[in-house]
Amino acid sequence: MRSVLLKTVIANLIGPLSTFLAAPILAQGLGASARGELAASTMPLTLVAAALTLGLPESLAFYLSGRRSDYVSARNKSFIILFIAGLLGSAALLGLSSVLGGGNVKVTKLISYSCIFAVPSIIMWASRGLSQGMQLWNRLNAEKIIVGVSRLAAIIILIVIGKLNLESTFIVYVLAPLTGFCAYINLKKSALKRIDPNAPRMINATLLRFGLRVWWGSLAGILLTRLDQVLMLTISTDTELGYYSAAATVADIPLIITAAVSTLLLSREAESPKLSRTTQASRLTLWLVLAGVTATGTTAYWWFPWAFGQEFAPGIPSLLILLVSMALTAPSSVAGSFMTARERPTSRSISLVMGLAVNMVLFFALVPRLGALGAALATAGGQLVVVIANLTQMRIYFGVQIYNMVLPNREDLSWARETLSLAIKKLKPKVDHT
Repeated sequence: MRSVLLKTVIANLIGPLSTFLAAPILAQGLGASARGELAASTMPLTLVAAALTLGLPESLAFYLSGRRSDYVSARNKSFIILFIAGLLGSAALLGLSSVLGGGNVKVTKLISYSCIFAVPSIIMWASRGLSQGMQLWNRLNAEKIIVGVSRLAAIIILIVIGKLNLESTFIVYVLAPLTGFCAYINLKKSALKRIDPNAPRMINATLLRFGLRVWWGSLAGILLTRLDQVLMLTISTDTELGYYSAAATVADIPLIITAAVSTLLLSREAESPKLSRTTQASRLTLWLVLAGVTATGTTAYWWFPWAFGQEFAPGIPSLLILLVSMALTAPSSVAGSFMTARERPTSRSISLVMGLAVNMVLFFALVPRLGALGAALATAGGQLVVVIANLTQMRIYFGVQIYNMVLPNREDLSWARETLSLAIKKLKPKVDHT
């Protein structure tokens, strides 16, 4: 588990790192206003693709972890369901493009074009869930690396040939995620090698039923982190959206650890439950993320204007608020994965819906007056509610005290020391003494 976690963290880093490296190029080629238009035109597709998964990726990860004999059946069902969901997503993007465009003709046109990519974007989520359930971690990690590298390479090529503009960057941002399909070539062949013929069979309706219990909470979580960038242009300016989009891009970087731990924990807990593993994962994740957030926030006034351009400096206060809120989500995300793995996805969903409700109230109250800063405060308020609700439910249903989820102990320090030694050993070049 330690080795898989290290590889997953490194792979998760590629996407945010490629985005960060591309930031100076986009700042030079687009500016704050066009950067806001880019976020407004690409985020609806991201939101729709994640929102219409119907909880199937999590359901696949949960059930295949303990029922590997059902791979083929689960794959076929999920692909059919998500294909239909993708068609509905395409229709939604086309029909709502003028509303989401906020009166901006260019943004409206690009959102309508994004409907072409809805079906493959949603099908991609099924491939991820299948790989997670069969614990094919190399496939998942390869997808993240391929997408991050291809996106950065395409942006560099555009700036070199002098073709970097809103339209060309939009094409890169909607096409690059689809290059991840390369990581899932011959996925069935790899999965069949891991099938356990003695595993219990799954009832046909179980996959979708469990998925729907997860889905409405996952939908609320996606809306909590992404809906603000979709709606912001309708009640604020593209420049303020540009500030907020840049800040949100950086604030997502510390979450690579949280995402890696949560992804791995869901499969491991579903296969072999162990409460002490979850509490330790929560503590370690929180303090690792806090270390990253502290380093990022204390140096932001130096590197943020350099990376994005002086024009984006007003986005720094938003960045600091988002960093704090992202750090708080570490134990909450771990708790959410644990509750899902223990067949209590509804508990996690309730927390996320509560957080979304608070977020939306604050969003519409603050953004018209404060712009990017108001959006950041709204996100922080919503995330805080999710944290409190998830940790409270961990105590009620599983008897886990909050301090066990957040305060480190000697065992954690020993684990961290061993993991660091392993990482150094893996990075150290091998010498042939023959």
